[in-house]
Amino acid sequence: MANNLSAYMPEVMAPEALALLRNRLVLGNIVHRDFEDAVSSEGDTVTFRKPVALTSNVRDPSSVSSLTVTDSSTERDSIVLSKYRYIKVLVSTSDMRKGIASMTDEILAPMVDGVAQGIEADIAAIFTGGFTNAINDYTTALVDDDLRAARLQLANQKCPTDKRWVGVIHHDAEYDLLGVARLTEADMVGDGEAIRQATLGVRYNITWVASNNVPKNNSTEVSNAVMHPDAIALVQARLGEAEGAAGSTEVSEEGYSVRVWTDWDNDKGATALCVDTLYGVKLLRNEMGVELKSLGV
Repeated sequence: MANNLSAYMPEVMAPEALALLRNRLVLGNIVHRDFEDAVSSEGDTVTFRKPVALTSNVRDPSSVSSLTVTDSSTERDSIVLSKYRYIKVLVSTSDMRKGIASMTDEILAPMVDGVAQGIEADIAAIFTGGFTNAINDYTTALVDDDLRAARLQLANQKCPTDKRWVGVIHHDAEYDLLGVARLTEADMVGDGEAIRQATLGVRYNITWVASNNVPKNNSTEVSNAVMHPDAIALVQARLGEAEGAAGSTEVSEEGYSVRVWTDWDNDKGATALCVDTLYGVKLLRNEMGVELKSLGV
């Protein structure tokens, strides 16, 4: 049977799990986020706030007609909460003796990291075929010209500049680009920051981040992307209390949500610890993104 500690664990661990999740996410922190406060189940369809795009009007100076009123109400879109992602492990007696602080570092943190990596992969999967416009191909490595071409493509698509655009590249592509003198050498970029940090940072007013969750199909075909943060949406929802659990706590904050719960595994004779979350991802605006194809290393 479950002991008092197993019932108490979720209450202590859930806030830490949320903080870990927010820290582990890269793409999840970039894209448009929303949160469905109602308790939901896998497969539910919910509506969420979509970033509004307004177009100005022009009136002939000689006209005496009244001005056209533009609807500025927030757009709504729907998304299927199709992703229930979880990790469930058994906590041994020796683990329990270490106390919750040690279990957070040794057990909870890797569990949350696994959940975060799954969310990242689901977002990055949109890069392949999600954006209809593409730069380069799968047979050559990225070069400086490709980055500038992607920027020009977004500009031609009239992608808004209210938020800095983001380039999300596989570490294979980052490896290639870090070898391009124009992007890293101090006399080319104005300072030695790129050399000190071994990162692309901000180039061409695009923030570049590297992630191994960027799709790499057939071992060599890499689908990087350059996009406006509002091109893709990540919507999380509450799961509610875990039915029949010895202890269950869910924490939600600023569009992020995670649940931690425990139960007793009769077959194994041990306490089971689970971290789970419910969410959906969706391409919102095709014109706000470009696939940046490249050859993997």
